Order: sequence, then structure tokens, then C-alpha cells
Amino acid sequence: MQTDFEKLRSELRGYTDQEASDVEKALVAKIDKTADQLKTETERVSAEFENFRNKEHRDMEARVSALEKKFLRLQDIVSNLGKIPQSTGAGGGGVSQADFDALVQRVDNIEALLANLRDEFSKWIKEFQDNLN
Repeated sequence: MQTDFEKLRSELRGYTDQEASDVEKALVAKIDKTADQLKTETERVSAEFENFRNKEHRDMEARVSALEKKFLRLQDIVSNLGKIPQSTGAGGGGVSQADFDALVQRVDNIEALLANLRDEFSKWIKEFQDNLN
């Protein structure tokens, strides 16, 4: 009778061990699958971020280039103001002081905008480098 109990106990232990092994294998498989999914998703998000960052950088470069061109045109205009004949304008005195002051104000505003854009671009580059680290 004792041997029957031992046989039964041994058989039940075998079933329990097999079930525990099966559960462990299933859990390991699920963990591996989830880890692979997370790795794939991380790579996808990283690629999306890289594309977004590159697009933002190209857009920022285009904006800076356009502003630099406008600034150079304004510099040319201002430098050409001295070449305007003195017989033009009210009273033959050339460009009126109000028009000249308005042009100077516009140039100052554009210089301020360029400086602001340069600062924003520098901040963006710093944040970008910080995010990469």
C-alpha cells in the first residue's frame, strides 16, 4: 500500500512539475514576445523622431536662409539710399527724414527678428543635443 501511495505521489509530482515547466515556458515566451514588440516599437518611434527632427531642421534652415536674403536686400536698399539724387523728394532735399527713419526702424526690426531667430535656433539645437544625450 505504501508503494501505491509513493507511486501516486511520484506521478502527481511529475504532473505538477510538468505543469510548472509548461507555465514557465509560456511566461518566458510571452516575455520574449513583449520584449521584441517593445524593441520594434522603440525603433519605429526613434525613426519617426529622426524624420521629424530632420524635417524641423530643414524648415528652420529654410527660414533662416530666407530671412538672411531679405536682410541682405534691405542692406542693399539702405546702402543705395545715399545714391538717390538730391533733387528728389519734397523741397529737393532727397529722402525725407520720416521716410529715412521708417526705413531705419524697419532695418532695426529685421535685425532684431534675425537675432531672435538665431537665439531660437541656438536653443533648438541645444535642446536637440540634450535630447540626444
